[in-house]
Amino acid sequence: MSVAPLVLFDLDGTLVDSAVDLLNAINALADREGHAPTTLAKLRPVVSKGARAMLAVTFPGYDEQRREALRQPFLDIYEAAVSEHSTPFGGIEDVLAEVEAAGARWGIVSNKPHYLCVAVVAAMGWNERCAVLLGGDSLPQRKPDPEPLWHACAACGVEAAQAVYVGDDER
Repeated sequence: MSVAPLVLFDLDGTLVDSAVDLLNAINALADREGHAPTTLAKLRPVVSKGARAMLAVTFPGYDEQRREALRQPFLDIYEAAVSEHSTPFGGIEDVLAEVEAAGARWGIVSNKPHYLCVAVVAAMGWNERCAVLLGGDSLPQRKPDPEPLWHACAACGVEAAQAVYVGDDER
């Protein structure tokens, strides 16, 4: 099997199914706000779009400023149980093993805050295997800007044209 020298992945929705942990956190915040909980069916489609999208689905009647004020409290609640129910998607461990068996490396470029990425990667047991880990706050630019991907390639000493990126969001 031919594999690019570097395979970069998004984290949530691509490598890890974190939807239940995110749902529990957003519903804890909804409860704190005296607001009705949301459902997994409503939340799952926006998990890859980040905290602001999850807040918009859960608090549709709140204006943007009010939702933004809830962003950090939501992330704080999520951090406390960041990988209680999160698991790699089915087949992901096999994919990572195949990449490694082919002599290639893999890494993660996510828009999730870096400290939360670190916690998820540690919970999955991937610390020693992941060649590069960038969160959404690791650089001034975030995906879909290509800079985080270019940076990850440079950190691994691989030309961007020799790398592949796998994600689950059109952005």
